[in-house]
Amino acid sequence: MPTILSLADIESPNYLYGQAFLGEYKIEKKRNYIQSAADRFDKFTDVIRALRSKGFKYIRNYTPEQGYYLPVSYREHIPSMSELLELHKKEN
Repeated sequence: MPTILSLADIESPNYLYGQAFLGEYKIEKKRNYIQSAADRFDKFTDVIRALRSKGFKYIRNYTPEQGYYLPVSYREHIPSMSELLELHKKEN
């Protein structure tokens, strides 16, 4: 959210977490690590967390039985994704 606000030339309120990495209010401070998350894709719930530092990347998948590919309907209609799915079918 801070990055989106910064791109719109709006200063981020103090109660928001995070810092802008693009735009007018971009923070130039060097970070020691970056946190990321994946939670929801269309009708699927995806619970993955990641932490990255200069030398390491830790990924925690809380739903390993689900796999990494989620069949999101809008994405499957994108031409490049359709091509990738066809190539995957041919390979298997």
